[in-house]
Amino acid sequence: MERMEQLPQQSVGYYFLRSKDVHVEDRRAFITFFIRLTRETSFKKRRKTDPNSGHMGGHR
Repeated sequence: MERMEQLPQQSVGYYFLRSKDVHVEDRRAFITFFIRLTRETSFKKRRKTDPNSGHMGGHR
């Protein structure tokens, strides 16, 4: 079974997205509101140290 790597949470943001719809039935106007709550989470991945080079992994 593959093990999931846990990433340290950096920030969480909550956003409301809203919209409005108007329609008419039998000469009566109806207004409908739609609201959605969105959660946005950002993570920061730690880089591994390369023991052979003495600096952080990655290309220069």
